[in-house]
Amino acid sequence: MWKTLARGADLAFKARLASKRWLHVHVLVVGDDISWKRCGLPGITLVLKVAGGLSLAGHDLQDVVKGAATARDSVYTVTARRAYSQPKYIIEIGTGMHNQEAEQSSMACSLDDAAKKVAEALYPLAKKNPGNYAALFNCYGGVASEEQTRLFRHFVAAECMDFLEWIMGPVTVAKLGDRIGFSVSILKLTEQIRGALLENVNLDFWPGFDEIER
Repeated sequence: MWKTLARGADLAFKARLASKRWLHVHVLVVGDDISWKRCGLPGITLVLKVAGGLSLAGHDLQDVVKGAATARDSVYTVTARRAYSQPKYIIEIGTGMHNQEAEQSSMACSLDDAAKKVAEALYPLAKKNPGNYAALFNCYGGVASEEQTRLFRHFVAAECMDFLEWIMGPVTVAKLGDRIGFSVSILKLTEQIRGALLENVNLDFWPGFDEIER
């Protein structure tokens, strides 16, 4: 029986608690892949989904941790955000998950261009680690459904998308209140990661979850 615990400040406490209850524990530090106010949560979601999928498929703790670490090391996220009073988007390339400073572009662009600029920013990141990728298109809470659809269509229509095998979205994984903007996280696909992403992982699946919470 194993446990993945991702609850921020109380992570160490719950890991110790799980160990005392005879659960085998391994803490894998992921961290945000965007440094700007925790915008890297969608990238973290992909890593957690891989970990849960591998466990559900019957892999042991060592293989789960190894697979999740592989996913963590191949996730990149780019965000586009705008102020409430401004119609222009600011593009930010985040690689904080890889212990690098996020790059914030001073380029302001319209809604129609924002998704294209995000795709263009992701392209060189993917080419650093060539292969096929899955993308998670996340819209923040302040983005209306019509705008989500419009952004997604422009992203899919971008010319530099040949590295993407799957596109998931548009969804709201990280709502961030009513913040206006969106992010795209990409994850390099392997056969193991493909299988893990296709698993139907629910929170109730995690062994001992209710017991640890109490």
